Amino acid sequence: MEESDYYPFGQERVVTGSGALNNYKYTGHERDTESGLDHTLYRQLSSAQGRWLSPDRLRGDPTKPQSWNR
Repeated sequence: MEESDYYPFGQERVVTGSGALNNYKYTGHERDTESGLDHTLYRQLSSAQGRWLSPDRLRGDPTKPQSWNR
């Protein structure tokens, strides 16, 4: 059994326990063990930098506030 704790942007703070390696980390997304990046559906997140590695391709409409919710 493995237990992890995270900083606000997903970088691991504490990992305790042993067993099978769990690649699904912060918010349940898969973390690449070689690059350390979290793979989400459309983009990659760098937990160490606390930022996405590419801009969000979907933009909301400023006149329709609900369009920013996904």
